[in-house]
Amino acid sequence: MILLPRAADELEIPFVASGGQADGRSLVASLGMGAAGMNMGTRFLVTKEAPVHQNVKEAVVAASELDTCLVMRPLRNTEPVLTTAPLSG
Repeated sequence: MILLPRAADELEIPFVASGGQADGRSLVASLGMGAAGMNMGTRFLVTKEAPVHQNVKEAVVAASELDTCLVMRPLRNTEPVLTTAPLSG
């Protein structure tokens, strides 16, 4: 959200807000800061129409922001991902 006003100042093309967008309030805030729309990837991932395994959907819905870890930091492309149990093998 903090980058949206900067993007609006710098870009001459429409852009979409993405990341942390979850409801109508997010949409209104994004539009107010200059975005042309928003992407709700995780929100739609858990819909019945999404071709994702039900166990994954249930794990995502049950998780909170405390159930994530940050990856790709050394590449300066940090992303939060859902923490899962280590694979046994």
